[in-house]
Amino acid sequence: MHWMGLELSAWEKAGCRPREQITRAVFCCSLKVHGSAGKKEMKIACVNRYCLSVNGRAMMNGPARAPRMQCYLENVDLSEAVHEGENRISILVEAYPSLPCDGNHEAAQNQYRYDRGPMIAVSSDAFPELAETVNWTVRPDLSCTPDGSMQLLSGPTECIRVPEKPEEALPAADLGMAGSNPWGEMLLPEIIDKPIPNLLRKQGAFLNMLTLHVQPGETGEQILEAETLTTAVPAFEIRGGQGAQVCIVYAESFVHEDRKDKWKDIRSDRTGVLKGLQDVIYPRGGTLTWEPLWIRTFRYIRITVTAGNEPVSVRPLGYTEMRYPLQARTAVTSTEKWVNQLYEISRRTLEDCMHDSYVDCPYYEQLMYLMDTRLEAVYTHRLSGDTRLSRQAIRLFAASRTPSGLLQARYPCAKFQIIPEFCLFFLEMLLDDYIQTGDKDFAISYLPVAFGIVRAFEEKISEETGMFTTMGWWEFADWTEEWNPLNGVPVAAFREESALHNLHFAYALKCFASLLKELDMADPSAEMDRLAGRVATAVHHACYDRARQMYREGRTTQQYSQHTQIWAVLCGIAEGDIARNALDHALRDSDVVRCSFCMQFYLFRALEKADMYERTIPLWADWRHLIEQDLTTIPESPGQPRSDCHAWGATPLYEFPAVWLGVNPGKPGWKTIQICPRTDLVRNLSGTCWTPKGPVFVSWIRKSVSSIHLWIQSPPDAETSVCMPDGQKIQLVRGAFDGDVETKLMEGETV
Repeated sequence: MHWMGLELSAWEKAGCRPREQITRAVFCCSLKVHGSAGKKEMKIACVNRYCLSVNGRAMMNGPARAPRMQCYLENVDLSEAVHEGENRISILVEAYPSLPCDGNHEAAQNQYRYDRGPMIAVSSDAFPELAETVNWTVRPDLSCTPDGSMQLLSGPTECIRVPEKPEEALPAADLGMAGSNPWGEMLLPEIIDKPIPNLLRKQGAFLNMLTLHVQPGETGEQILEAETLTTAVPAFEIRGGQGAQVCIVYAESFVHEDRKDKWKDIRSDRTGVLKGLQDVIYPRGGTLTWEPLWIRTFRYIRITVTAGNEPVSVRPLGYTEMRYPLQARTAVTSTEKWVNQLYEISRRTLEDCMHDSYVDCPYYEQLMYLMDTRLEAVYTHRLSGDTRLSRQAIRLFAASRTPSGLLQARYPCAKFQIIPEFCLFFLEMLLDDYIQTGDKDFAISYLPVAFGIVRAFEEKISEETGMFTTMGWWEFADWTEEWNPLNGVPVAAFREESALHNLHFAYALKCFASLLKELDMADPSAEMDRLAGRVATAVHHACYDRARQMYREGRTTQQYSQHTQIWAVLCGIAEGDIARNALDHALRDSDVVRCSFCMQFYLFRALEKADMYERTIPLWADWRHLIEQDLTTIPESPGQPRSDCHAWGATPLYEFPAVWLGVNPGKPGWKTIQICPRTDLVRNLSGTCWTPKGPVFVSWIRKSVSSIHLWIQSPPDAETSVCMPDGQKIQLVRGAFDGDVETKLMEGETV
């Protein structure tokens, strides 16, 4: 395939410098369609963002983000929009520069840049004429000045100045073949097939759809509200407005200007002000239908119109939700209303953080970070069984490998960043994928990357202490109150060996050893186990405080965190009474650094491993408080919610089906199924859990303190074992059980 666009000389003639500024162009062609039978599909690759329309109807926004020097070829079904006869295809394309411009170098960091301006490549069996580039015209679009000054890492907003006369459309130029030239030089990105499905597009409406009318010389304002926080492309019709300014602000909630933290306790409280990312349109009269090129994240939108010399009206047309087409196949219900509410909030949070990749948060940082992604992938597996996006994440992070063996913390991204601890989550993701799929070939293909990560850490281990002191870069662990002034870095990491980081390394090694053993690689598995044991033992000897019965943050650092106790238990150096005492103090002692949402999943795993899972009951207060605050998604952290949507906190998506209902793979790939319901924690619960063998249904109602009625339905041809909290076995008949079971409710405990 060949890339097409404009030569640099044409851009310079239009007054644009693609290497230094964000540039836009509209690619157009006309197609004659004979007959309406059959699918009408075309394939498109693009640098960097596009919106494809057919006969004025938006059909596709993209492309999916790919590794450096690669672009994905996306298949677009045009059947619903094309008709017999003449059809017009229009593709609005935006390209990003390599050089910073106007101080806005943070803009669009999740895209690579190629310095040639907007480019596309298209093909179609249904439309053979698309192969002829002479049929395409390219019109530079100078009406938009994308603005990167307001946001962090979510891409540019737009400033639209409608011109008196559009730029002249020029014939599309053949810019060259995708991939390498005859000398093996890759000047233009390679085009490869996209391994994930197209984004789901779903129409939505604001709760209030009234038109805002503003008279000449006046200013008017209107607040639009969506039912929940969402990621979507809103659309507006603007009539009149010569000399007017239309400012559209997107916000997750109203904020208090007079309070230091600004965050509102009740997110549906509409007092205060709306501040946030904004698009600005300067119309020239007539009728204009406008929507941004890429998604915006919002629960509220403020439209402010300052009229010029003529009246102006702005009519909201609703919005198009866009997200990964996740099919939720696991559902959990209870008469405890909060259980249902939290499960729904968690599902929505995950969906809002799934697009062409997982994202950190859809409002501020539309970037994929390894720490977030590992948990998002685990939740996706449990909710739907879909591994396509999680495997895409593994591919992308593997492509980010650096010469040291470490991976980039976020990828794809134009700005290089390493958080060493995040690389450990990659090792855990490989094991997660294998447990979910049982696919040895996929795991084996990423072993070189995994071994590279291990060696990068191993090379930093001191012969004197048996631990690594620092990996450099940004040694982030968690956004806790105590570590926030240190950018989330544990105190010990600045002065000596961090017990937290070393114990997490030992845990990741244990995960990697388990994977290697499953892959029939006994010697490397034993090597990883021995290394994990050496590091963990060194931490135990240097940092275990017998008086406090916990692990210090360092050899001399007199600080204690839940995080370090978690990794000590999970890596296996703390077992039995040592594990239980460490976790008990971590939960009770007031001077211990607490986990935020991003680490609660691992706290739950440590309590589960130490046979203390009932101690999770009071921890659900942080999530239940979200319901009281009328949040529709889960924020970044309970006390300091910089963002109202952060999927690392969607923990109920795992806990409820995997622990409360207790449905888990007994062997990798769900070759066998284990059901161990925690009927001792809650009085009733029902749920259907997805497995590749078929759905598993588990339900119980407590009849008395010591008795429940239990229903189980597992696929009859699946090898299924059932074990109750007290150890008693339940025998299934043709995959089913329906009867009373003697099992006690945890004394004095009910969720």
